Amino acid sequence: MSSRSLAVLMLAVADLEHHPPEAWTSLALESFHRQGLDPE
Repeated sequence: MSSRSLAVLMLAVADLEHHPPEAWTSLALESFHRQGLDPE
């Protein structure tokens, strides 16, 4: 899964008022950083 796909998935889940475990969020942010993508 690409970083962009992961970002879209995380935003969709957040819209459902569900918050993924902190470890998942941490891994996603690390992935964004490695690929030079802005998570916003």
